[in-house]
Amino acid sequence: MDKLTTVTHTFQIPSWGLVVVPSPFVGNYDGPGERRVELRKPDGTTREAVVQVKYVFLKPTPAGPIWELIFRDLVKDDVPIGTEIWG
Repeated sequence: MDKLTTVTHTFQIPSWGLVVVPSPFVGNYDGPGERRVELRKPDGTTREAVVQVKYVFLKPTPAGPIWELIFRDLVKDDVPIGTEIWG
């Protein structure tokens, strides 16, 4: 299992779900698709979740192409700042 990101911010977007930031770069993770991941929260607890991995077109572009990580079944309280996402 590889660490994808450590969450610094989350956005709850109606009809999408919970989007986490920062996003991993395309070269660091396979996508698009649905993946099972492990959430390692700052309080030491863990849980499994399913994440949607989508390619994002941003203007201006970040340092490279990124994957957006979207949790359809989670809310902000489920993924506190500092949570590590492994998958």
